Order: sequence, then C-alpha cells, then structure tokens
Amino acid sequence: MNIILVVNFFLSAKSNQAKEKIENRIKSHLDKNVMQLICCNVESGVELRGYCESWEQALYGFLKICQSMGQQWVLTGDIEFEFSAWTNHPTIVGVESIGVSAENPNFKKAE
Repeated sequence: MNIILVVNFFLSAKSNQAKEKIENRIKSHLDKNVMQLICCNVESGVELRGYCESWEQALYGFLKICQSMGQQWVLTGDIEFEFSAWTNHPTIVGVESIGVSAENPNFKKAE
C-alpha cells in the first residue's frame, strides 16, 4: 500500500536567511529517512511517500521518523483511521514544533 506522510514544521526564524538555514537542516535530516521525499516546501508541509505491506507497518515507520525528529510526542485521533502526532520538543535546531499526519488508505470514508 502506498502511504503519504505530511509533516508540518513551525520555525523560529525571523529572517529569510535564518529560515533557509533551518530548511536546509530539515531537508538534510529527511534525506536520511527510508521514505521518499516528494515535496519539500517547508511552509506548506513536507510530503514523504513510502510503500508498506500493512497499516501497522506504516505506523511503526511513522513512529521511527517521529522519534528521529523530536521527543514527547502527543498522538491524537483514531489510530485505525489516521496517524496524527504533535511535538513542541523537536531535535532539529530552529524548529519550534512539528505536526505529522497520515491517513490509512485502507479506510473508506462514508459518503
């Protein structure tokens, strides 16, 4: 199953130069992950794409990515349908907080 993980970074930068440095740190950090980086516009959200055999395997991968970016994550939502997490304790210098979300592609929403 194809999975897309959306990561939103909230930066502490005040100038464009500082913002660019932080964006380069984020891109460098994300390049080390297993999932393919498909969109890296830090202002509108970074999209990572990957392939997993099951939703459970995807969840494990999401948690590993989260662990690499920060600590003290808060998980919200219903884990059967979506993965949603937030931290105010990122390990990437210049980032104030991070939000992460992905929908379970096996879950069909009622129309």
